[in-house]
Amino acid sequence: KPDHFRLWQRDNALYDVANLKVFEVWGSNSPNPDGSFDNSWTKLETFTSVKPSGLPRGQLSDADRAFARAGEKFTFPAGIPEVKYLRFKVLETWGGTNYIHLLELSFFKVN
Repeated sequence: KPDHFRLWQRDNALYDVANLKVFEVWGSNSPNPDGSFDNSWTKLETFTSVKPSGLPRGQLSDADRAFARAGEKFTFPAGIPEVKYLRFKVLETWGGTNYIHLLELSFFKVN
């Protein structure tokens, strides 16, 4: 099971538009093929993306750019179950859109 993951935002819209801000990660070993969030899914964690400078939307510092370009790290809590499938439920994007974009996700396990 993964220990953490890194999320890279779409670079031409850092901390804006449809980049993820608040989201849940769910896991399952046998999801319902109809796509429903039934009892086969377990919420692993809720995550919030953080803009280091705290500047308003549309304004970026060099630290914001560097942090986002390194891939923001999100750590799973200890004791989550092993799962085969992951599902993201987006609660909020940086721009308040009803769609998302991702550049890259990478999952890691630390031994």
